[in-house]
Amino acid sequence: MTDESHPITWDITFRFYWTIVWRTFAMYALGFTPLFLWLMVDARLDDPSYLILRFATGWVLLLGASFIAVRMALRKRYRGFRIQVSRERLS
Repeated sequence: MTDESHPITWDITFRFYWTIVWRTFAMYALGFTPLFLWLMVDARLDDPSYLILRFATGWVLLLGASFIAVRMALRKRYRGFRIQVSRERLS
């Protein structure tokens, strides 16, 4: 396998990072708003264990959203470069 790597510039780093940041932020905004409304509408707000369970569920869902955002950023076609993840064979 030949190595065709090029130097990674700050422009490439910033563009890749920004893609992850804004997609994660958008998923959080779209996911957290319904979660917040779900927490506020329910009549069981006085039960702390119920709130902790809902926040834990929301946290897990938002964590999953961040993994989806990274996957989307890795699959995106950028102008002028591409991100390639490959496995190396263990000798």
